Amino acid sequence: MRWATYSCNGFSAGVNPDDFRGPGFRSGYDPMWVDLLQQHSQKPFHVLVGGGDQLYCDS
Repeated sequence: MRWATYSCNGFSAGVNPDDFRGPGFRSGYDPMWVDLLQQHSQKPFHVLVGGGDQLYCDS
């Protein structure tokens, strides 16, 4: 079983995601999702678990 997890996309409501936008991306959120979708296309995930303000998946 393959699974992936994320926590708040790395941003909070007080942060402008466009401040983290890289060349060729529409927003600062895009790099994470592009990477996840590329990984999924190569070897699909069975589950995607999203963390939030109550659950953080980082150190």
